[in-house]
Amino acid sequence: MKINDYILQAKFPNEEATLKQSAFLVNIRLYKSSEHYRDLINNIIKYLGWYLSSAFEGYERPRGISAAVLGIPLSIIGYKDTWQKNRFYINAKIAAHSDLKNTVRSNCECYQLNQPTQTYRYSTIDLEFYDLNGHKVIQKNIGYAEGSYVIQHELNHCYGKTIVEKDE
Repeated sequence: MKINDYILQAKFPNEEATLKQSAFLVNIRLYKSSEHYRDLINNIIKYLGWYLSSAFEGYERPRGISAAVLGIPLSIIGYKDTWQKNRFYINAKIAAHSDLKNTVRSNCECYQLNQPTQTYRYSTIDLEFYDLNGHKVIQKNIGYAEGSYVIQHELNHCYGKTIVEKDE
């Protein structure tokens, strides 16, 4: 399987424009009240899970994914935690962060840069999100070991921010 067959690619102008748009929030009221809407969102989450569990030619196993990168403009992210378990967050946002930013070298499946590019990640974050039961959760003091860098990268996709845009 080729990764390009499953995710948006910045080399295509209409897809790069999509990558630079903010994702829509999942309507939590409908998620809780409508079985069909919940099934739709849960099927998207299953697709994210399939992606995280897949192997692609010439690409190491994915560590994170956003629905936006899969061409689904909703604010849903998934990543592999320290124990390689898939975690999914709906409408996630950084509620607080450390003052310390670390310089990291990173790449992105949408750009497939020849060399990783330099970017910045907060040392720790507090994350506010909805779980798969529609409950609001605040997870505090998430560091690198707990996946904060991957979470920040995937949230950037939800915000329409790409890795090639530099932030200081």
